[in-house]
Amino acid sequence: MEGVNTEKIIGYILLILGFAIIVYSSVNVLNVFQGRSQPYNLFSFDSISMDLSSLAGQALPSGEEINQTLVEKDLLNSPMNIMAHLMLMGFIASAGFKIAKIGVTLIRPIKVNLL
Repeated sequence: MEGVNTEKIIGYILLILGFAIIVYSSVNVLNVFQGRSQPYNLFSFDSISMDLSSLAGQALPSGEEINQTLVEKDLLNSPMNIMAHLMLMGFIASAGFKIAKIGVTLIRPIKVNLL
């Protein structure tokens, strides 16, 4: 296989691979924001609730506790998971950019002018 430049072949493969990684991460984030797919569940916080009977300073006559939920668990977990997913896909897209950049460096000829 004379005349075949393996650097250019590897460069085109890396360019296509990097571009595919960038497109995958972009489509994945778009699907999450449009509700077609769910983000990775990295966080699973409980609801934030408060015992209102402790605010009275003394026990209630009936002896019961009144718990009031301040923030639901879905309201906590959903934005956190979406942001974590967005950051993860941004990292993957930047890795795809680096791979494509190496591919472009291998494809283009390097010309050096001394004078």
